[in-house]
Amino acid sequence: MKNQVQFITISILVVILSLGLASCKKYYVLPAVKPIPKVNESDSLNSAYKVLILMYHEIVPDTNGDEYDRSLADFKKDLAFIKSKNYELISFDDLTKLKNGEKTLKSNAIIISFDDGYSSDYELAYPELQQQNMPATFFIVTEWVGRHHRLKWSDVWVMDQFRNNLGQKLFSIESHTSSHPFLINDSINFPSHDAY
Repeated sequence: MKNQVQFITISILVVILSLGLASCKKYYVLPAVKPIPKVNESDSLNSAYKVLILMYHEIVPDTNGDEYDRSLADFKKDLAFIKSKNYELISFDDLTKLKNGEKTLKSNAIIISFDDGYSSDYELAYPELQQQNMPATFFIVTEWVGRHHRLKWSDVWVMDQFRNNLGQKLFSIESHTSSHPFLINDSINFPSHDAY
């Protein structure tokens, strides 16, 4: 039951943040390819520091294929930049603790996350994150696991079980959704755009 509550809390938090409805506007959820927004310093968070949530989709070997792709070379540069700026890398659990006043930050922080469960999460991102000892959360679409170009259950298990040299769990596996309906495709079933 505790895991279900934790999952629901994180899922709701991600949805709220991605919709921009959070009362605490120092949280940002961005596709990792977009520029970082300017922060309104009057917004409140239980910290003097800011939290940026990077949301990657697919890491591709060469150049970006579309707006959601990130080339492996650029991803490596992203990780090097994060390290060079000494950002504190935190998890979504840490974010909840921060919001509840149970954790404090020593510097601006970043959460690294991946959306949809692409095979590149395991094949390209995981080795880089592992080598750099950088935590990340992977949100997978469970119906897509095992399909072409998607994570396999064995990949999910390996990432979930990984511990670094200090015995710390670096990677969280969370549910994106069971399925991934593209609601825009269903808009034709509604009498008007407002009804949709």
